[in-house]
Amino acid sequence: MSKQINQLTETNQSNKELISTLKNTINDLNATIHEYKNYKSENEELRKLLSDSKNKNIKLHNELDSKSEKIEELNSAIYNISKSHSEKINSLKDQHKTELENLKITLELEKQKSIIEMQQKYQDKIQKLQYDSNKVNEYESRYKELLIELKGNK
Repeated sequence: MSKQINQLTETNQSNKELISTLKNTINDLNATIHEYKNYKSENEELRKLLSDSKNKNIKLHNELDSKSEKIEELNSAIYNISKSHSEKINSLKDQHKTELENLKITLELEKQKSIIEMQQKYQDKIQKLQYDSNKVNEYESRYKELLIELKGNK
């Protein structure tokens, strides 16, 4: 019986050690479970942050695409306006050149007209002077004839 008691005592001692080990293991498992619960909560927060970051990234990407399109539209508008202004400037240059040429022609014509009018005016004066000179010559001739006649009558 003593052997049985010893055996039971050893078994009891062994069971106590096993129970102590199991309690330690259970405590370790409970700590690990608690740690995993914290990890689960942390993972949920991280998933939420990741989802928010993905949504923000998508939103920023869409804004970037929208702004890129706007930049392309503005660049196209700038090009079109620049081209239009360049065409208008060239058109105005051509128009100015044409107007200058027309003005030169007009001035040349007015100059020629003035010259012709001056020539006509002086031609008229010359003709009047020639007419007057012819009249004076006529009068002189008539005067000489009259003098000769008077001398002949004396």
